[in-house]
Amino acid sequence: MCAERLGGEYHEHRGKSCCRNLGLTKTYSLFHNPECTDADIVRLRTLHAEMDRAILACYGWQDLDPQHGFYQNDRGQTRFTVPAEARRELLKRLLELNLAIASAERAQSIANQR
Repeated sequence: MCAERLGGEYHEHRGKSCCRNLGLTKTYSLFHNPECTDADIVRLRTLHAEMDRAILACYGWQDLDPQHGFYQNDRGQTRFTVPAEARRELLKRLLELNLAIASAERAQSIANQR
């Protein structure tokens, strides 16, 4: 599914979930609570994971399996996210991409000055 369409669906569904008069903070507290199996929150998690996969596909990184689930962060909080190994790999790839883009921009800038 298209990343833009998934993002819109996620935004719309999140708005409906917040219509329980919980607000974003309480909604995301449920989102990160592994004991919460409410259909709207489970759907929000599913959409979140699908959206992440769609963005990875935009970069051509379908080989990276985000393995969404409940993991503890560095502060000991349980979060619905990707494991540390997947985060490290993603950050490594983003840094490499950033460096490549910066290098290309520098080369273009030098070429334009000539």
